[in-house]
Amino acid sequence: MERKLVRVAAAAVIRDGRVLLCRRGYGDLKGLWEFPGGKCEPGETARETAVREIMEELKIRIEPGELLCRVVYDYPLFRLDMDVFTAVLSGGEPVATEHEGILWADMADLERLQFCPADVKAAEQLKAYPGFAGGQTS
Repeated sequence: MERKLVRVAAAAVIRDGRVLLCRRGYGDLKGLWEFPGGKCEPGETARETAVREIMEELKIRIEPGELLCRVVYDYPLFRLDMDVFTAVLSGGEPVATEHEGILWADMADLERLQFCPADVKAAEQLKAYPGFAGGQTS
């Protein structure tokens, strides 16, 4: 069976060496942590998607930076193709409108939190990112 392809974009929003994570409040992955973002609309770039989705879901403005990683993950009913960008907060304070909770996470949090399967690779990549506390600087 051919899986439906779902294209999404997310951001690792970093502030003061911590990253913004969201706890899913619905669906099969309820209670797991993820990087904020959402589905790409037709004609929209991945960066534009990340900016729009994060404004809609968290009521903040971000400035996306470099591509942290691309994740392709096969869930039981669909294939997820996700670009994850680094980003900085450029306006507002996050408000959980669609999530059970939000967290400015540090390295210890990345080690202990349970992530949605597709977000695990992004969390691993972030650990080595120089702008994140504990990230490698060499």
